[in-house]
Formats: sequence, structure tokens, C-alpha cells
Amino acid sequence: MGIDRANHKFWLENDPSYVERWEAANDGLTENLESAGFIRATVGAKRGVYYQGVKVGEEPWYSDNLLMFLLKARRRSVYGDQQPSPARTAALSRCRPSGRIACPGSPQAS
Repeated sequence: MGIDRANHKFWLENDPSYVERWEAANDGLTENLESAGFIRATVGAKRGVYYQGVKVGEEPWYSDNLLMFLLKARRRSVYGDQQPSPARTAALSRCRPSGRIACPGSPQAS
């Protein structure tokens, strides 16, 4: 069951009410995915524990990657990918592997 891609594309380009319904459906899906990710990151999902090929129990499994992405999405200034300052970039670009110029934080810099 489904629709042809050409129909979907045509409706997106020509039917404003279809676009609204499509965006609402995508928003709902995204909310469901965020909820599931939050649960897996914080509450965990059950994972089987096996001994010699036999399941002997279950343990919670938490997704550190999902937690990282959730934190980045909510507090990008704190948990987002940080860009080095221009001064640090310039200092690192002057570092030489020969050790003649010490890199910041290296034992030679002390």
C-alpha cells in the first residue's frame, strides 16, 4: 500500500492542503521518534543476557549516542560541537612535529 513518488511530488507542488497534512504527519513522526529516543537514552531498553548461548536474564541498555544527540539539540551552546578559537587555531598551526616549537598543552610547552 502506498502512493507513487510522482503523485507525492505533484501534490507537494500543487496542493497546499496536502503540504499542510504532510508537514503535520512529519511533525508527529518526529515527536514520536524524540519520545522513543528519550526513553532509550534515560530509561533504557531491555537487552538479553546470555551465558553459553542460553538466555539467563535481561539488563537495561542505555543509548549514550541518543543522549548526546538529545543534549545537543536542546542545549547546543553547552553540548554542541565547539569550534576552536582563532587564537588556538593559529597557535596549533605553528606547532611543528620536530618539537622545535612546542604545542600548547605539550610537555615541551611547560
